[in-house]
Amino acid sequence: MSIKSQESTLRGLSRLMIALVVVLPFFFAALPAAAQDDSSLGDMARKVRSDRILAQPAVTQPTEATRLAAELEQEQEEAEAAPEGFQSYHAEGYRVWVPSPFSVEDRDDNGVLLATPDVTGITTKVFVGTPIQITAHPTDLEFQALAGTFFRPYGSISCDKPRPGSLSHSCSAGGTLFSYRFSGDARLIEGHQRIIPVVCFATDLPTEDVNIQAPRTRDQQIEMGNRLMRNFDRRSMVAYSNRLCSTVLDSIRLKEDSARPHAVNPRLQVTAALASSEKSTDEDHSLGDIARSARADASSGTKAKISVQAEDTINAAPPGFRIHSEQRCLHECWEVTFFLPEKARQVKGGVSNNVYVLMLDDNTSAVFYFGNSVYTSGSSEYSTAQDLARRWVHAARDPAAKTVKMLRTINGRGVSIVRTGLVANMNDWLEEDANIGTEDLDMNIGCIARANRFADVESICATIYESWRLHK
Repeated sequence: MSIKSQESTLRGLSRLMIALVVVLPFFFAALPAAAQDDSSLGDMARKVRSDRILAQPAVTQPTEATRLAAELEQEQEEAEAAPEGFQSYHAEGYRVWVPSPFSVEDRDDNGVLLATPDVTGITTKVFVGTPIQITAHPTDLEFQALAGTFFRPYGSISCDKPRPGSLSHSCSAGGTLFSYRFSGDARLIEGHQRIIPVVCFATDLPTEDVNIQAPRTRDQQIEMGNRLMRNFDRRSMVAYSNRLCSTVLDSIRLKEDSARPHAVNPRLQVTAALASSEKSTDEDHSLGDIARSARADASSGTKAKISVQAEDTINAAPPGFRIHSEQRCLHECWEVTFFLPEKARQVKGGVSNNVYVLMLDDNTSAVFYFGNSVYTSGSSEYSTAQDLARRWVHAARDPAAKTVKMLRTINGRGVSIVRTGLVANMNDWLEEDANIGTEDLDMNIGCIARANRFADVESICATIYESWRLHK
């Protein structure tokens, strides 16, 4: 071979080796990648996504305590926004203003009946209905059918078409609601997959017949004048009740309408957080346990442990009564128990929670109230309850009536009972006040009823007095 041929061959081999040096690394580098399976690639993709998520700023979810605190603050704001003489009542998914004070008188599956004070035999009633469930916006015919079906157990209802852009239907209703014959106004409001029904009315009290043409004696003429005056008062109170109902029905607000962001009150937030934080290793504490513990810690001295022993408890309540139990704390704590009529309902929305009303019939009520009778800062728990009880029947002390004092032996002790005459709405009422407290706790219980019905109430009052027990 010539030298020239050898040089040419060497140059070709050099170029081949250079090419192999450049290509082979890429070839061998590709082999592991081709050998990887799909699962490893998926793992890598998931890791990349995970790294991206971890790199994002964390979003703090609202705690249950924060949510509860916000709801508490919203309810407080709504209560403060209610006009004078009204209190905010929270129903299922909505709230409504109710004349204050009021009480829960009756309930069924369709709703709750709220009652306001007795005025000349007339009271304003508010029926807070359970929402009617719907799946879509109903047509006019479907709406009328839903409203009629809901109200059929009580009577009839007729609703107007709402104004354009409004989902609020003004209605007229009549019939019998929880034994009350009535004719009143109603409001049905369409919400999200539900219709809210609220009815407001004045109890039906027939007017007295008056014949001004027939000749009468002087006494008959006076009685005729009294009947005319009573009829006028009833018409006036019905008109007043209708004005109250207008405010009630216009105040209905659905929960979704009133929901809005709230700046959480730090004090409420701390309170809610404490209530929902650490749980006992033995059992969860109720709100009542927390409240009792707070009172015990805040008071000076060591509180006596409350324990109602079996031998100290009163017997089971007789038919028609239930046991009312409460805690009383001064320098030490006791448990107080006594009977209350089973159908007595608590008056809410007033300055005292110690007033209960029992309906003797459709138009006549008896009122029971109680409290510690030690005066501090010009008033006592008992005097506050007494004032609310008298306002419930619009009664005032009759200056012409004599005060009767009695001494009765109850549970082996002499109990002072004072009976006072009251006047309310041209009717005579009686009030009985029993000082049933002991040397450890000053306590009074009172009863109010119309004078012509007090004999029916007297035995109920006596049962309450005699059932009172103080458990140390």
